[in-house]
Amino acid sequence: MKNKEFLKLVKSELGPGQNNAEIMAYYVAKTGQTEFKTFRQWKEAGYQVKKGESSYPVFSRPIGDIKAAQKGEAASAEDKKYFGIAHLFHAGQVEKI
Repeated sequence: MKNKEFLKLVKSELGPGQNNAEIMAYYVAKTGQTEFKTFRQWKEAGYQVKKGESSYPVFSRPIGDIKAAQKGEAASAEDKKYFGIAHLFHAGQVEKI
């Protein structure tokens, strides 16, 4: 799912003001899967994402938090206003390496 599709889904099907817990509940109900991880997390666990699989996006930490952490600084309240998008894959989309 592309970022624009995700944001459209959040607005139309889930309604405004949704948090990741509600988004994940929607994905669990839609897929029947309960284990979701990022590409990197699956790779570290010894799995690879199957070719052609699409991710399930959720909101990441605030972008300002991520950038501040990379610099070793504390993020200000202003830096915590905007969120990125993290992409997850469920257990049915991966295979053991």
